Order: sequence, then structure tokens, then C-alpha cells
Amino acid sequence: MPRGFDERFDDTFLHPPGTPLPYGRNPVFYRVAVDNVQAGGSRITWLVSDSFEGPSPWVFQLQVSETGVDGAADWTNVGAPLTDAFVTYDTVARDFAVQPLTHYRIVLTDAANETHISPAEPCLGRLHRADWLRARAMVRRELLQHKRRGGDPGWLLKKKRRTPISTNPQIVDPLSGRVIKTRNTGAVGTARPGGYFTPVAFAMAPVAAGPRGIQQDDNRGSIDDQGLLCSAIGFPQLDREDVWISATGDARYAVDSIKPVAFVRHIPIIVQVTLSRIAATDPIYEIALPDLPPLQTLGRTDV
Repeated sequence: MPRGFDERFDDTFLHPPGTPLPYGRNPVFYRVAVDNVQAGGSRITWLVSDSFEGPSPWVFQLQVSETGVDGAADWTNVGAPLTDAFVTYDTVARDFAVQPLTHYRIVLTDAANETHISPAEPCLGRLHRADWLRARAMVRRELLQHKRRGGDPGWLLKKKRRTPISTNPQIVDPLSGRVIKTRNTGAVGTARPGGYFTPVAFAMAPVAAGPRGIQQDDNRGSIDDQGLLCSAIGFPQLDREDVWISATGDARYAVDSIKPVAFVRHIPIIVQVTLSRIAATDPIYEIALPDLPPLQTLGRTDV
């Protein structure tokens, strides 16, 4: 039994080994689980892996984020650090949406001052061990389908939604409140400075291409959208107006809709995503990307 386990938890509280869900075991944290109490915040529990040998005492710091992306700048501490603990509470009711955006993670600092960060955990609920195995099997099948259908590696840009809106009149029109989509403003076509969080590797598998042809839109005038219907794993969570970038051609797509197609309990595992291609004149093309993202396969990374 992993160290830090408390007998007050029964098996229904065990979050399966390794998060985030698709990509296998974490070497330090056996599990991190969020019990989202809609009326009054969240309870976060964790277990440290039995193989972790960092010297004690262990100090744990809870952090919260909108995106759940490791390199995002919106991770903030919640409450005071805890020593040799396994549970903490966030008493702030942060998110009442049907699909919550709030994510949590734990930062462990051992006696040697080494820091270890858990994967992010969304407020979607807990899975017991049998359901976890079902979910992993679904993810594995989806990754195999990506290979068969020519799944495309790429980058996901999570749009900033809770940071302050810019007061710069070159970014947001002070009279109408509309976003001005011009380059070199620092907001890359959004109302918030920076526009998007750090890119995170994210693969899509095309299912079908949408129709092409010039259409008349009341708001945008003549348009010639090139849409794609893709299948993807539902972690990290996608939202409308996020941006996906193909690593093979630098084509940039806006996320138009997300439809969960495979569940375990009430947790979406596989989603279908409708993408629309963004014109090359859009400010989103100002964002420079790092090297090609890795192709990730359940616990193994292939470049």
C-alpha cells in the first residue's frame, strides 16, 4: 500500500495510478483526486508513490489553475503549506459552470529542498479502480485509431479567460467593447494581454473534412471556412475558442465545438472536436512555437 494512504478512504476513493488520465504513471504521486463540492469549494486528496524516496518531512502546497497546463502562468497557491498531509480543502467556490474549468495540483518539497509537482487534476470526479481500467482501455484504443487514421501531432493553445481585460484602445474598442484583431498589440487577437497560455502538446485524429465554399455571414461578411471534424482524448479539457496548431504544417484552427463521445461514469474520455481553419492574416500567427511536440503513447514518448 502506498505511503500516505489513510484507512478512512475506501476503494471508491482511490484515483487510479498516474494522472493526467491518458499518459500513464507519475513517479512521485500515486494519485491526486478532487471531490468537487459545488456549494462550497473542493476537497483534494493525494497519495505519494511507494517508490518515492525523497527525505521527509514532506511539505505539500495546493495550487489552482484555470487551464491545467503545466507551464501556464496562472498557477496560484491556495492556503498555507501542509507538512506530511494527505488531504486539504479549497473553501472558495470557484466555478459553477456545467463543465468546470478549475484544475488543482500538488507541489511536494522534501527535506532536501527538491520540488516535485503532480499532474493537474480537473474537477470531474473520482474513478475507482475498475472504472480506471476501462478508461485506460478506451484511451489506448483511441491512440491506436490515431495511428491508423494518420493522427496529427500538434500544439494546443488554451485561451485566457479569467485574466483582466486590456484597457488598451488598440486591443479593445473603448466604445463598442469589440476586440480589434490587429497584429503587434501583444494580445494576439484577444481581449487579454498574451491571449493564450503556454502551448501544450496535443494530438488530433481527423474524422472528416467539412464543406468548402464561399458563404455569406451576417457578422463576418464573405467567408470560406475550411472545417475539420477530429477525434481526441479529452485531457487537457478543450473549450470553444481555444486554438489547435498542426505540427506538420503550422495550420492553425479555432475550436468551434466539443462533443463527448465516450464516457466512464459521467467523465468524458474521448471527444469529437469541430475545428475551423484560421486565416493566415490573423494575429494568432504571431505566436512562435517550440520544437515539434512528441508523439505520446501510454507511458512512452516517441519523438
